[in-house]
Amino acid sequence: MYAEGAILRRITYRELKDKTYDTHGDDYGVVSDYFNNNTKKALLSNPNYDDDTKTVLNIVIYKDEIVGRHMLMPTQIKIGDRTVKAQTGGGHEINDKFQGKGFGTLVVHDTILNSEYPIYIGQLYSSGAISILKKMDICIFGKPLYNKDRKKRSVLVAKGYRGIRLAWRSFWGDLRLRFAEIPNMIRFYKLKCKYIIKQEKEIPEWITEMVLQDGHKYMEIHDREWFQWNLENTFSSNAHDKNYFYAVYEKDGTPAGFYMTKERFEENKKGTFKNLVRGTVVEWGSSNECKLSEFDLNIMALFTFGKQVDKVNTVISSSNSELEMKKLGFEFRGIYQMTFKPSADCGEEMRDQENWRIRYGGCNTILV
Repeated sequence: MYAEGAILRRITYRELKDKTYDTHGDDYGVVSDYFNNNTKKALLSNPNYDDDTKTVLNIVIYKDEIVGRHMLMPTQIKIGDRTVKAQTGGGHEINDKFQGKGFGTLVVHDTILNSEYPIYIGQLYSSGAISILKKMDICIFGKPLYNKDRKKRSVLVAKGYRGIRLAWRSFWGDLRLRFAEIPNMIRFYKLKCKYIIKQEKEIPEWITEMVLQDGHKYMEIHDREWFQWNLENTFSSNAHDKNYFYAVYEKDGTPAGFYMTKERFEENKKGTFKNLVRGTVVEWGSSNECKLSEFDLNIMALFTFGKQVDKVNTVISSSNSELEMKKLGFEFRGIYQMTFKPSADCGEEMRDQENWRIRYGGCNTILV
């Protein structure tokens, strides 16, 4: 149960656009810190945004103080041959002083159960948020999440190493990682002999068809406009946080596939690493997965991340992927979860995750 006296208030897209939203009681920056210039630009340039009356932020108020929030934004779902507008979101936060009082449950329940669109989907949940969602009548899908170390310094700093000891251990740790990467370098070289990898600033027109025709009946629609929007925007105020898109072509110029990555700085004061730059493979697609697999595309991504990237994350859609990922030097880190609240007219097939195209980069996860 949540503390008596808590209320919810919704901020609309019109209020965000006109800068008329009320920040009274926002002493903890729950609203004002979230609405930095980059986040506002991204939310208002969403190609699926078309209604000023819809909610952009659902906030929790307790004793005249804004103590929590959940961001909302529109997206589109492919259901067979139909396109349906749906709701998604993220940016869930309850101020540290008010955690454990049920405010998270309150805002999540209201956001999803009172969704302004018939369907709600979400991804990239904290353990606290997913524990709330597991108690609701919604579908929770999961795909394996893997990560891979590229440099050791951030982990060693978190363990307390400094000065010469840090430099020494970082040098030898990184050297071991580079030796272990030799098989991947050989595989990457062979792929480069077969394909052309091109970083794109403008998303190619052929992307939409490659994604929509990948064989899955249901998916969040990631078309050319959606990719361009994600490529050009982040919710981060760190100028070094970037998104990248790579097209893969046959030697004759025929589109063979693509992948998208992001790089983010993570301070993580209380975690097992400090001041880490994380690279993530957020999206991928192939015209022929038997010829150019998601494992091949992940190899390509490993060698197109910047040198500053310390650790790489990826989500794999193939079943029984652990052995192949172990060969690539990745470790299994858990299950990456996607939630889906169906509308009343959704069939049982929509509750089967095998019918869905699922990538790490769904909803707002590329932007954060």
